[in-house]
This record gives sequence, C-alpha cells and structure tokens, in this order.
Amino acid sequence: GSQGARLRSVLIAGQLALSLLLLVSAGLFIGSMRAALRVDPGFSTAAAGILTVDLRGSGYQPSQYADSYRKLREAIGRIPGVERVAVSDRLPMTIGNSGDMVGVPGVENDRRGDEFYFESSRVSPEYFDVLGVRLHQGESFRATQDTATAAVAIVNRAAADRLWPGENPVGRTVRTHGVATTIVGVAENARDRGLTESPRRMLYTPLLQSYSPTMIFVARGASPAARLADQMRSAALGVDPQLFVVSAKTMDQHLGVMYFLPRMAAWLMSGFAFLALSLGCIGLYGAMSHAVARRSRELAIRLALGATPAEVVRLVVRSGMLLVTIGGAIGLALAIATTPFLRGFLVGGGRVSIVPFVIVPVGLALVTLLASWLPARRAARLNPIDAMRAE
Repeated sequence: GSQGARLRSVLIAGQLALSLLLLVSAGLFIGSMRAALRVDPGFSTAAAGILTVDLRGSGYQPSQYADSYRKLREAIGRIPGVERVAVSDRLPMTIGNSGDMVGVPGVENDRRGDEFYFESSRVSPEYFDVLGVRLHQGESFRATQDTATAAVAIVNRAAADRLWPGENPVGRTVRTHGVATTIVGVAENARDRGLTESPRRMLYTPLLQSYSPTMIFVARGASPAARLADQMRSAALGVDPQLFVVSAKTMDQHLGVMYFLPRMAAWLMSGFAFLALSLGCIGLYGAMSHAVARRSRELAIRLALGATPAEVVRLVVRSGMLLVTIGGAIGLALAIATTPFLRGFLVGGGRVSIVPFVIVPVGLALVTLLASWLPARRAARLNPIDAMRAE
C-alpha cells in the first residue's frame, strides 16, 4: 500500500544519505593520503639502508660501546658503493617515547617549574648530513666528543622557538640528568611520530657521550636500498656473528608507518562508501521497478491518452531524483557536521578540501539518475492495451 511505499522511500533516502556521508568522508581521507605524500617531514626520505642492532641483547657491556660503534661503522663504510654512514639510537618517525626531562634555567613551564620534556636522540657527527636534517644555527658534533669531553647538545627549532623566542640558543646551558649541557646548534624540525602532529621539542646529543644499547646505522650509496640493507646485515655479522640484529630494512619500509594510517583510513572509508552506495542504488532500482509495476495501469492510461514516452520517463525519474535530493541534503548536512571531528585525523587537518562536498553529490545524483532511468525506460515502452489486459 501507500504506507509501505512511503517506508521504502524513507529507507532509500536514508541509504542515499549514508552513502553521501561515507563518500564525502572517503574523499577527505583520500585527499589526506595525497597530502601525506606531499608533506615535508623535515628529513630526507631518499633511498637508504637501515640496520638496527641491540648491544645489550648481544651480551655487550657499556665499556665496549665506543669500540663496537667504531668497528661496526667501519665495516658498513667498507661496503662497495656506500658513500655516507650515520648512527643514532632513534630515527625520525619512530613509534614510542624516548625522551628526558631537561632543565632550562630562567625559563618556566606551565607548572611554574623549569623542566621540560624533550624527545632525545644520540647521534653521530654525520647524522644531520646523512639524514638531511638542516642546521639553522651553530655546528654539528665532532668525532672527538665523548664521555671525556664537556656535555653538548643540539636542539630543534620547536624547542628554540618555545624556550628562547627571538634569541640565539647557541651557547645557552641546559641541565640533562643534572649535568650542565651547552647548546651548540639548532636543527630543523623533523617529524618524530606522525604527519598530523605538531613538532616536538628535540634534544640531540653526541652518540659517544652517553650509553645506549641500541644502534641504528643509516647508509646511503649507489646500491639499491634493499640490497644495501642485506649487505649491512652481512657486514655487521662479519664483525660479530653473535651480534643481535633487530632489523635490516630500507628507508621506504621505515616510513611505511608514516603513511599507514592515511592509507588504511582511505581504503576503509572507500570500501564502506562503495558498499553503502551499491546498496542504496540497488534499493533505489528495486523500489523504482516496483513502483513502475504498481503504476503500470496509470502509465498505460497516460500513454493511451497521448502522453509521449519521454514524458513518462520524466515522470518516473522525477520521483527518483526527489529521493536523492532529500537523501543528499541530509547526507551533506551530516558530512558538514562530522567534518570537525574528522579534521584531527587528516593530514593538514586545519584545511579541508571542498572538492568532495561538490564532486560526491554530483556523482551520486548521476548514479541515481541511472538507477531511476532504467525502470523509467521500461515504463515508456509499455503497450497500453497489454498493460490494461494485465490489470
């Protein structure tokens, strides 16, 4: 009856509204994924081999730290085609916390104390050159800086701008583990955990000035990155066959975490959107076919009285387009309402592209037009006499 027809119309309009909401969301996440590929992470993402070893897991003592570093670095440096090697205990875009509370004399934090949390990384002198992290002020570390020399550090711009705005941090002194540490340089911000996060305060210290059981070797050269990573593993095991190699991978594999969430969100939202759109269009097609069948007598009479097939098509399509207009308006309103919530999950979330809000409704209208036109075309081919006899 008419009540059942109204219920079907409401359900179809609801499906179309959900389809539009999911399609717009998918469009935003696809745009986010494309933006992720354009974001400058603050360091070089060019091809490189990355080898991570665990000295503690290999049974090494802290007293063997400096000697192990030199032997492994020399072995990797001798690999044919290797041009540059850097070592660190932490790379940019690494999941997990690795930091310290740093005292900054003369600067108060929000709790009225002078201690600030810094992400920290121990790095070799070549680190900034090999990783492509630009130094804005000061200088890099020297190979002679170790536990026997005065404590020094390099901070990133996020730390410099927060702690010494408008001033030169080089020459300032901070406290790390109670030790007076002199700032010798300011480095560019390198994305530490994710593309959507604001840069964190970073403190770099010389690799040999304090102990860390983890060593990460980054090598660049003429060899393909995957082959280079395997050669780095072989070179390290050539120094010590019992060495605990945590991983040997390429820079692309390391950066996979950076693009994983935008890619996964785009794929999931696209899948849900396609499913919702398919169900909505199938429902619309079925409802329109059912409506045409129920109205066959009415349409036959119209044709018998002189209505043209084109007029019958317009009549049927109009009712389908009314549903998509109502469902589309509701879906667009929901999409606009949920955008502030989605903004935090998007790369460059401060700016939301208007393209999905224009393209998706137009595309949905075209798909709905097709789903309405197919039953309408059948209705226009009705033979008035056959339709009246069937009734």
